[in-house]
Amino acid sequence: MSAMALTAAGAFVFLFAWISLSRVGYPYDLEWMEGGMLTHSLRLLEGKSLFGPPSVAFIPYIYQPLYSMIVALFGTWFGLSLPLARCVSIVSTWLMAGLLFRTVQRETGSLAVAAAGLGMLFALYPVTGFWYDLARVDSLFMALVFLSLFLAKYHGDRPWTVVAVTVLMVAAYFTKQTALLFVPLAFPVLASSRPSSARVFLATTFFAIAGISLAAHWLTDGWYTYYVQRIVAAEPTNWERIHRGFWVKAASDLPLVLGAAAVSSMLDLAGRPLRSVARKTWHLATVAGMVSGVLSYSWQGGFDNNFIPFYVFAIVPACRALAWAWKKAPAPWALAASTALLAQFFILIYDPVKQVPTAEEIADGQQLVDLLASSPGAVLVPEHPWYAVLAGKQPSYHSMALEDLRHEQKGVWPQDLRDRLRSHYYDMVVICWDPKRRSLGNYPPELRTFYRKDQVLRFRGRAMGSYVGTWARPTLVYRPRLEHDASR
Repeated sequence: MSAMALTAAGAFVFLFAWISLSRVGYPYDLEWMEGGMLTHSLRLLEGKSLFGPPSVAFIPYIYQPLYSMIVALFGTWFGLSLPLARCVSIVSTWLMAGLLFRTVQRETGSLAVAAAGLGMLFALYPVTGFWYDLARVDSLFMALVFLSLFLAKYHGDRPWTVVAVTVLMVAAYFTKQTALLFVPLAFPVLASSRPSSARVFLATTFFAIAGISLAAHWLTDGWYTYYVQRIVAAEPTNWERIHRGFWVKAASDLPLVLGAAAVSSMLDLAGRPLRSVARKTWHLATVAGMVSGVLSYSWQGGFDNNFIPFYVFAIVPACRALAWAWKKAPAPWALAASTALLAQFFILIYDPVKQVPTAEEIADGQQLVDLLASSPGAVLVPEHPWYAVLAGKQPSYHSMALEDLRHEQKGVWPQDLRDRLRSHYYDMVVICWDPKRRSLGNYPPELRTFYRKDQVLRFRGRAMGSYVGTWARPTLVYRPRLEHDASR
């Protein structure tokens, strides 16, 4: 039975490798915010700041800038593209996989259990939104956090470790703000080997984060803080998503893994002194990942990727329980554990073909780029601004960034957006949703007043839409009204 479980684990590793290699070169958005991430890197390559007054040309996401900076750096050598941005995430994912394998091996002393844990990481691919290989920040964030905790846990006695862990934790924070939840976890394990180094780590990390943040605040006239802190704080919290969303999803996704992790944690932590508990890094990282997931998933834009830190770190204590069953428990327990592992893999089975764009979909998507390129003037594609770049045009803000902004500004639109629509600045506006029916308010009233719906584009399959996350296919083509009709 254990051999069957390991075979299933290997199959999930293979499926991720096949999907990621098959779609890394897809030139359009696999997920609707990918292209918006790339416009951040484009802005850096053009020598412009990511953080400034919101405008029709650019509104930053509420993320930290490091991922965009890394993509821009590689873009100077290889040219900026979605495949390049995805490669950063794919490499980060394999680094995370290697760290997980080595961690489980060290914690359990078993290569077989480590292989099972590796398979579980890639089996999580569908329930975390097929996110590992996307042009988003999450995989890089996880790789940085995992590597920093790994070094602190297993190499804390070496002089260079404190420097490496500090740099990695600071880098993780400037990739995603929730890294702050994991910073304290490195302190007790560093302190157990070199108490003075642990104090240096904690002080240096927080001073570095505070110092860089203050410098960014000053250099951007306060706009950095506005986007990554103030707007984040203004995000509405949906408690229903926590009560009936987060926990229900977790229980349905990973009932056996999370159950094993909970049992392992109780056995490892019960009755131990606080100092000993503080050094149980992977149990605490699971808790920190859970808190991170709850906070992020409770926001209106929260999605399955918010479960990645929780699920990934939970694999380690779950594997400790599996190792006990396979190595030390009576035969019936070993059989039960193998059966449970197989059952968990069965729950996570998915159809990989649906995640890979077909040649027909890729070719079909070219019609939108050709249509945008044929326009003699400017175009606006607010849900997929990178498509304008592919057509040789200037990109714009992304609708998700504008939606986040409007949570804080309570219905305010960038004035230059409204002015451009009034003056027919754009020869063509291509949007995803009918302005008459869209409740989120993605489009200002000037769009319906000064533009008319001229064309509805048709695509086969998922071409130009979304393979994961929010379904956002730009199919509605609006053009300027020849004569303004005030009655409309």
